[in-house]
Amino acid sequence: MIEELDRSMEAWLRDALSLGSRDAELSFERPEADWGQRRSVPLINLFLYTLAPSATRAASSLRTVRTPDGAWARQRDAPIMAARFLISVWSSDPAVEHDLLARIAHVLSSSQRIPQRHLTPALAEMRPAPVLSTRPDEETTVATLWQSLEVPARVATQLLVELPVGRPEPTTTNDPPDIVEIGFANRNSPAARSSRRRVFGTSDPSLAGGSAIGPRGAAVVQDSGRYLIEAQPGDEIVVEPPEPDGDGDG
Repeated sequence: MIEELDRSMEAWLRDALSLGSRDAELSFERPEADWGQRRSVPLINLFLYTLAPSATRAASSLRTVRTPDGAWARQRDAPIMAARFLISVWSSDPAVEHDLLARIAHVLSSSQRIPQRHLTPALAEMRPAPVLSTRPDEETTVATLWQSLEVPARVATQLLVELPVGRPEPTTTNDPPDIVEIGFANRNSPAARSSRRRVFGTSDPSLAGGSAIGPRGAAVVQDSGRYLIEAQPGDEIVVEPPEPDGDGDG
């Protein structure tokens, strides 16, 4: 999945920065001290320096999905891994380095996700979607990284990408209920009883992450397209698509 992430990030950055193949090179290799010498075009380096289980996002969600044959199944999220990158720009002209790195930092800091259109098919299917953050790595600083790489210190930025690794296997289950009735009673007044009725609805899976809105409440549309909302017969339910991801291209 890391290779899928590399390809998605390169497609996104080239589009967001309007960089063709002749405008800049892009590398995921270990940085070398002499890269900046006699370069005809700038080099953007995204060096993956650590990959470990996420300390903030646990993969414990259990969701209901449709299998290819149309049956309902239970599926647990794949493990969430934290991939940390050291991002630097190499050129024979320091002004070019600083300008390009500033543009990259702006794109990264204004984005929480890689736009869907730049994700590879395999990565686009993963749930939850990859999440980006530019918060500093408290355990490994930029200065420490350059020292460990035996490369003279230079301006760089860090990027954290939290993404699922692996493809979870669904377990076939019985069809979920269509209606859930919840009853309430008062022990001090047995006659005072009430109930609430929640209904399972179905929308197009492409609306996953959107909102189902009715006169009695709202619900989030799950990956399968289903949602559970408080409703009564005759209520009109409107499903709104999720808000589009910010492209971060300014």
